[in-house]
Amino acid sequence: MSKENGNIIDEEQMISEEKENDDKKNLFEHIVEFYLAHGTKKTLEAFPTITEETLNRYKRKYRAKYDSFNDVIARIIDKFSEEDLENIAQLNNKKDYYKIKDISFSGQDIKFLVLGDTHIGSVFFDPVRLRSAFAEAKKENCNFFVHVGDITEGYMNRPDSIYECSEIGFSSQRDKAIEILSEWGKDKKGYLINGNHDLSFNSKLGAGCNMAQDICEKLGSNFEYLGDGEGYLTLNGISIKLFHGADAGSSYALSYRLQRIINNMSPEQKPNILIAGHDHKSFYMHYRNIHALASGCIQKQTGYMAQKGLIAMEGFWIISMRIKDKEVKRFQPCFYPFYK
Repeated sequence: MSKENGNIIDEEQMISEEKENDDKKNLFEHIVEFYLAHGTKKTLEAFPTITEETLNRYKRKYRAKYDSFNDVIARIIDKFSEEDLENIAQLNNKKDYYKIKDISFSGQDIKFLVLGDTHIGSVFFDPVRLRSAFAEAKKENCNFFVHVGDITEGYMNRPDSIYECSEIGFSSQRDKAIEILSEWGKDKKGYLINGNHDLSFNSKLGAGCNMAQDICEKLGSNFEYLGDGEGYLTLNGISIKLFHGADAGSSYALSYRLQRIINNMSPEQKPNILIAGHDHKSFYMHYRNIHALASGCIQKQTGYMAQKGLIAMEGFWIISMRIKDKEVKRFQPCFYPFYK
């Protein structure tokens, strides 16, 4: 074989090897770009010959070559469902902290159910108890119900909190809440606000999800979202403030938190009725001409609460009242406890 022929053969071999290398390069980039669009799980299903370790190595090579922000997007895709991502995409900068809903009833006597801190999606939530609250309210012919926040367990990043979830993720907890709250029926209203646990998908993950609003939209027009942390009803001329808050809830005296909240109100801010959740305590008092309630909870004492020495006062309220000439003439709260 001549030297010239030898050069030709060497050149052909070199071209072949370069093509093979290009194919390998294109394959690794193709796999990473598939991952960027679809996430880890779908990539491993689509390319069963590679392991997660190999995929991670490909990702590092891709990042080093392109210094791409796309990997951040892929990690977001891994963390959230498609529905969660749609919620994020629809997020805007306008935030409704609370709304004022004006409702009216014929007659002077009104009765309603008060719920708080159900924490649906927690292993310490008992759906039987919530259903019994609905059953009692229907028996008592309540006109509507209010929920003062922490409808769901949310996503709390304290140690081991994931092990206290029976439902994991925004969509899962929301769907479970919808399943149970739908049993209230379609003939009477429900008014809901977000609590700090409901908002934790935003505060902990920045996911842009609104739990109470999403629940109400999916349940239909007889459920209304009133705000984040607080909301207001005006009812035949009197005002009801629903409040959750994220403050340190419990103290040595059951009245202390309600007193502190009311003392921070200027005269023009004062409602006729204040209903507060968050601290899992049950209490009623009349202070500064405000009928004030701590809502209680429908969640058993959690491991976290036990470690902090915090009790859970489980139960719900049914409020009977008479309104005349835009004043509360009679206010009769009745607490229905769940005894262990």
